[in-house]
Amino acid sequence: MRDSSHRALAIVFTMAIFTSAVLLFLVQPMVGKILLPWLGGASAVWNTCMVFFQLLLLAGYSYAHVLTRYLPKKAQWGVHLLVLALPWIVLPMQLPEQVGDPSQAPLRWLLLTLTAMVALPFFAVSTTSPLLQRWFSYSAHPSASSPYFLYAASNVGSVVALLGYPLLVEPLMALGRQTTTWSIGYGILIALIAAAGAMVLLEKRAPEDVEETLTEDGAGSNEAEEISWRRRFSWVGLAFVPSSLLLGVTGFLATDIASFPLLWVIPLMLYLLTFVLVFARTPILPGHRTGRVMFLLATFLTITIVVETIHPAWLLVPSHLLVFFLAAWAAHARLAKDAPSPTHLTEFFFWMSLGGVLGGALNTFVAPMLFDRIWEYPLMLAIACMIRLPSSKEQETWDEDAKRRRQKDIAMPLLTAGATALNVLGITALGLETNPFALILSFGFPALVCFKSSERPRRFGASLIALSLVGMLTFTGSRGRILDIERNFFGVVSVMDSPEKEFRMMFHGSTVHGRQRISRKDECEPLDYYHRRGPMGDLFRVKGHAEEVGIVGLGAGSLVCYATERQRWTFFEINPAVLELASDREHFTFLANAKANSVEHVLGDARLELANRPEARFDLLVIDAFSSDAIPMHLITLEAMQLYADRLAPGGILAMHISNRVFDLRPIIARFARELGLVMMIRNDQELTSDQIAQGHSPSVWVVLAKEREPLKRLALSNQWSWVASDPNNVRRIWTDDYSNILSVLKLFSH
Repeated sequence: MRDSSHRALAIVFTMAIFTSAVLLFLVQPMVGKILLPWLGGASAVWNTCMVFFQLLLLAGYSYAHVLTRYLPKKAQWGVHLLVLALPWIVLPMQLPEQVGDPSQAPLRWLLLTLTAMVALPFFAVSTTSPLLQRWFSYSAHPSASSPYFLYAASNVGSVVALLGYPLLVEPLMALGRQTTTWSIGYGILIALIAAAGAMVLLEKRAPEDVEETLTEDGAGSNEAEEISWRRRFSWVGLAFVPSSLLLGVTGFLATDIASFPLLWVIPLMLYLLTFVLVFARTPILPGHRTGRVMFLLATFLTITIVVETIHPAWLLVPSHLLVFFLAAWAAHARLAKDAPSPTHLTEFFFWMSLGGVLGGALNTFVAPMLFDRIWEYPLMLAIACMIRLPSSKEQETWDEDAKRRRQKDIAMPLLTAGATALNVLGITALGLETNPFALILSFGFPALVCFKSSERPRRFGASLIALSLVGMLTFTGSRGRILDIERNFFGVVSVMDSPEKEFRMMFHGSTVHGRQRISRKDECEPLDYYHRRGPMGDLFRVKGHAEEVGIVGLGAGSLVCYATERQRWTFFEINPAVLELASDREHFTFLANAKANSVEHVLGDARLELANRPEARFDLLVIDAFSSDAIPMHLITLEAMQLYADRLAPGGILAMHISNRVFDLRPIIARFARELGLVMMIRNDQELTSDQIAQGHSPSVWVVLAKEREPLKRLALSNQWSWVASDPNNVRRIWTDDYSNILSVLKLFSH
């Protein structure tokens, strides 16, 4: 009988903790999907949301610690049920009615909006795991003295939620239905928590079951285990490193390799999976075999970051994710091994959560003020390599060779730094920065020196820091010499000269956002995706008489080269750094040389600004907005397309740049065309010769839409433009502000 009651107790507690984890980690992608569009799709939105949720998690763990330490068991149960009732004030979650313009102060807007939308429900759910584990330790269950297996169940629920959102929830449910369903799930969670607490309170315990006698304040009388401050700092540090690394790898991959929101969920899922593994009752992975693999890959990836090698993505994306997983697993394994008795369980989770918050805050708030590039990621990668796996030797060897070991700990990083500096300066002097063979030779020796230290993680980590720091400070980059760089909420925007000093380019992350020939700065020559022999050249030859021209996305300002004296141009740009760099005549002269009658710059989210100008009518409206290589999703929904169509003058043309390494957006745009009664043409300008590319003509894909065929007839005379049939078979549901399905347009699945 007692076995069945113990089994029922474990089932209820596991279901409650699993449900809370599912709800907790459905909130993050769901709220991110709601808020991301308002800030141009920047990866900083996700990182800021992560830090905000980490802060709430810390608040939830603090509440659980105080509640279980200072209140009797019955009072804990009653107070917590009252706390769980509070979130119904804001459920179901939705944007506040007055959201304002987020582009003016994006960080403040995001934090305030998150607080209003989700703070109460997220806080309430975040208390569940530590609180129920502590309640479980009060019971007579055989595992009451070690309830950490429930934490593994919590993280299984987290992984299930993060996998389920893109695969099931997002494709099947609109946002309104998602938030309603979440509210129903929250009601179920309250019932499970109430049942779990009641089962412990009503449980009849035999004397032999009582391993810990509880006092009236709810704390345990077994205080034999002393927790030192050194041990607490260790918990904070071991949580700090993987948390910072999580945001670092997410930002790096999203900005420099493949920028799409689905990729942001994968590192978080791996991060949570490590908790499942380390808190499982039986260890699953052999720790002693993974250290060398991690060190080898970390060295390789550090070099690719230094030399700005971002392709092939099929190799680098898995490599970055694998190193992150191994690093997070090593740190969390040490945390799990050092977990205290249940008496100190809630305190343990508090310090662990504090480390997570500090790690996230470093990347989100501190690093952008300290670094003009994403330097925090390779540095934290090296620091992560210093963490010993639990299966490694736990104590330093202080024998007769201790002095020699300490000398090597200093000498090897210095040798790595010196070798890196000499080799980089050598290939720079020879002008071989872009020669792959020279780069391999240049960084090969420092890498070998660094890897020589891999038997001592601290020495290896210090050597890797030396390699990354000296490499980033001395190597001018395979893309060219950086002239100016700005980092803000929307990412890193840089201006650089190409290695052969022929072109001046603007980059957002790894994507070119404009290029000008240095020797012809007094001329206005559009290059890249705007080349006169490309789709934009065709369009402006057809629509050269347009009087009102609107451009969403400024870049370096290349398109203004097509302007004539009678035209009025309006640029909509969300990133102030882009406007600042494009307007600097020392960098680009497109805007200064513009022949337009007037050029207006509107700083803010283009969709909000267009909505605020109901009287505006454009003869030509160009949508060329990119966040690195990703088009912000809120600019390609049915509501957005309806807005663009409403802003077209009679006979007006809407042009959209849909080039993308990851998404195939043509079917989505074609479906919009059918829904809104628009006609559509496309030019795929991706088959270019090496000579064309050398002359500054970049591959691109453009579509044009109009309310009738007449404005597009002249384009139809060219065999390079083709009419697009509406409603492709592989798009079943139209994208709206309330619904989109990223997986349906991934090139991997769309052909």
